[in-house]
Amino acid sequence: MNRLLSLRAEQLWALAAAAVLLLALLLGGGYLVRKHLWARETLASVDPRHARLAGLIQNQEHIAQIQQQLQANLTEYSYGSDRDAADIGNAVLQRVRNLADAHGLRVASSQVGTPKEDPEQGFDHIGLELRLEGNWAATLDLLRELATVRPAIFTEAAQFSASGGFVRGGQTANQTVTVQLGLFVLRRRP
Repeated sequence: MNRLLSLRAEQLWALAAAAVLLLALLLGGGYLVRKHLWARETLASVDPRHARLAGLIQNQEHIAQIQQQLQANLTEYSYGSDRDAADIGNAVLQRVRNLADAHGLRVASSQVGTPKEDPEQGFDHIGLELRLEGNWAATLDLLRELATVRPAIFTEAAQFSASGGFVRGGQTANQTVTVQLGLFVLRRRP
């Protein structure tokens, strides 16, 4: 301690400056270490995202092909948003009526329902109700053909009731089938 007191003023100032410089270096070093750790954590969290984006860029052509396939599927199963829902409903109803007539079925009643909006799925649900009468084979043929129509006509409900088909005096009467169909088509929302 005597030696510390025996130092001259210039030496004390140099010692104080060195201590301040050492403190600044320690604080700067701590700051750099914290920034380095932060940068390493940030890079570790960004690396998986970067890898996903690089994978998407590499597979861009494949993704474009898949998107085209999805668009083709969308047009196969739904109507475009460029047409009015009522027009679509009436056109599809007329198409089903024509198919029923072609299969020898009588259309007892038919009606287009009010379109129901489904914003979560991005479609309008256009309902159709039909009551048909005819023989069983023609009814099955119609249902098979409806399954192949594109854009798709979906069956929501089908109720069948049969009458006739009994034997009287050795003669078999034709069985008449009454079908109540609840159908619907999808229209993409604009």
